[in-house]
Amino acid sequence: MIDVTLLGLLQVSRTMVELRTVLTRLAVGTISDDQRDQYELQFGQLRTQVERFIEDAAYHARSALSTVATSGGGNIVAIRNEAGTTLTIAAFDGVTDFLVTAAPTDASGAKLAITGDWSDLNGAINDALNRLGADARYIDAQVSYNRDKLDAVESGLGTLIGADIAKETAKLQALQIRQQLGTQTLSITNQAPQALLLLLGR
Repeated sequence: MIDVTLLGLLQVSRTMVELRTVLTRLAVGTISDDQRDQYELQFGQLRTQVERFIEDAAYHARSALSTVATSGGGNIVAIRNEAGTTLTIAAFDGVTDFLVTAAPTDASGAKLAITGDWSDLNGAINDALNRLGADARYIDAQVSYNRDKLDAVESGLGTLIGADIAKETAKLQALQIRQQLGTQTLSITNQAPQALLLLLGR
């Protein structure tokens, strides 16, 4: 799910570059009304794409780009070890944090968007990419550690089981030897009276 979220955010980031290009053109005061209309249309289409990338960044109906629990959003909590300790991936409010407002209607509004909200928006996207990237690396490391730990535990159990089997085998052999010695002793004991009678000539 983290990988899907990262892909969605990367696509949002790429589209933001295109949006900034269009916004820069909208900041030019000398463009005609027809050109402005065309740029505003492009801006709206790109904004819709960003919105869809945010909506589509879900895996098994769960999304880290939404904080609305009723629609599959909210923090992601997963068990990370055999003790049941959990790991929490904090969700983002993608529509609020990563979606630009509608196209500015004049050049001064476009200039203001470039220097103000745009910078904050890009910062939020980059922060989210860095945080999710760190989460993905941690999860990979935890999975690898858990796998190695499981191998070590299984190896230890195998050693213990092997030691128990060897101990029980040694006990069984000792019991068999005692039984054989007991049988031989009984046989020798039974032969003693007959040998005595032979000596006495009876």
